[in-house]
Amino acid sequence: MYEILTSRNVGLLSRKEQESLWELRVGIAGCGMGSVISECITRLGVGKLIIADPDNVEISNLNRQNFYMWEVGRNKALTVKQHLRMINPAIDVIAWPEAITPQNIPEFVRHCDIIVDGIDPIPGIRISRQLAQECSNVGKPFLYPIDIGWGALSLNFGFNEIKFEDVVKDGSNTELLNNLVRFIQSNIDLPLYVIEIWEKFQRNELSNWPQPITATLTASILVTTIIVKIIKREPVPFLIYLDPFLNTFIVK
Repeated sequence: MYEILTSRNVGLLSRKEQESLWELRVGIAGCGMGSVISECITRLGVGKLIIADPDNVEISNLNRQNFYMWEVGRNKALTVKQHLRMINPAIDVIAWPEAITPQNIPEFVRHCDIIVDGIDPIPGIRISRQLAQECSNVGKPFLYPIDIGWGALSLNFGFNEIKFEDVVKDGSNTELLNNLVRFIQSNIDLPLYVIEIWEKFQRNELSNWPQPITATLTASILVTTIIVKIIKREPVPFLIYLDPFLNTFIVK
């Protein structure tokens, strides 16, 4: 069945590369944006996932996350596991209906080949820092996608000397987040509308960071493409930014 499921990848992925995807274990921390990322990589042919999220599906998630109205109130990780098995019943999915914590980070990372961090940075950026540090300690890739404006960016660690924990540094959650934003702005020219959104958010004029479906889909495409690059042993850019609304594409 797997050969039929992935038959439309033929011509882009070799048989050996497809087999490598089947053997790959991807850990996804956070099943909001992670719900769409996990679907994309499952359809690509990734055969093993660990997905973690303590939250339940809310109506406000349905504008961008892979859930349905009748699933409101259900745990996200357990629900995503059901979805993935409806795509490929043979997939090996472990669902953690619990938060990523300093106590379980080593176990989570130990079982995975690649970590994708979809934890909401507000207020979870400190946990992301600890997760990234564990990945660098054991030499595993750490992908940090951000759905931002109409598009998304992905910061990809483990492929050069730059480390996420050095980017966000230390301090309060707000300081860590500000350090991250400043780092991004020092590497790319964010669109004016994104900067204005961030400034409004800091002034508490917005209760949430706007996250439309285009941003979540773009983040998922970036992460899926990076995983392909890893399997193909091609160079992985440190930063990829794509805004389909403005036709902007930046690679660092």
